[in-house]
Amino acid sequence: MIWQHPDGTTVDLALARHRATDPDRRIGSLLLNPGGPGQSGVNLALSAPFSFSPELAARFDFVGFDPRGIGGSAEMRCDKEEVDARRTALNPTDEASFQTLREANRWATNAAHQMDREAHLLTYDGVGHITYWRSPCMRQATDTYPTPLR
Repeated sequence: MIWQHPDGTTVDLALARHRATDPDRRIGSLLLNPGGPGQSGVNLALSAPFSFSPELAARFDFVGFDPRGIGGSAEMRCDKEEVDARRTALNPTDEASFQTLREANRWATNAAHQMDREAHLLTYDGVGHITYWRSPCMRQATDTYPTPLR
């Protein structure tokens, strides 16, 4: 999930392709991004022949992906106990709970600095994903797998 460390932590994303209906006239692939939040690019790609003109469907493969936490892609999880503890810490009633709030603020400040360095882990980096999927590696993958990947 960190572009500078491609062999590091990863997340599974659903990817689908609907092939051009006229392969002899095929021009290439269109990567569909339905926007969001919460929209499935897989569903958009698979329904493309019904959503776009017959000419586009004849000449282009439609490729779509589900962003993290959407559809067939890996879900995002939060630690409930940690979230509850942080929430309780926001209402200090004595010195001990005030110190807990102070520690939570330090934690949040550190987390914010970490997010600045690794914002793509918590936000949608559509441009980065699209750039990656335009790479030679992904072109080879979409040409290799004749059916939708999920």
